[in-house]
Amino acid sequence: MIENRNLHGYSLNELYAQRGITRQAVHQHFQRERLLEERMDELMPEVEAIRHEHPGCGVEQMYHLIQPNWIGRDRFCQLLLAMGYRVKRATNRVRTTYSI
Repeated sequence: MIENRNLHGYSLNELYAQRGITRQAVHQHFQRERLLEERMDELMPEVEAIRHEHPGCGVEQMYHLIQPNWIGRDRFCQLLLAMGYRVKRATNRVRTTYSI
């Protein structure tokens, strides 16, 4: 039997066994990630349109406007914030105290 060896001489099966996971779990993880990426790619034009029309719209409000039934609110917000869709806060630059 020929083992699948990587550059360091360890088989992936040995690595999976050490981590306590199976090959099937790894495959399913990548399959779920690919599906999430495809669905997010379909959703992004809607997100872009909302942000273009309403620049101050936060990600939670976007979730309620779009209402995707395949993802939860917290995960949706987490993904969009990681993509940089945080609303920029305007800072108040007025000085009210002048120390002498």
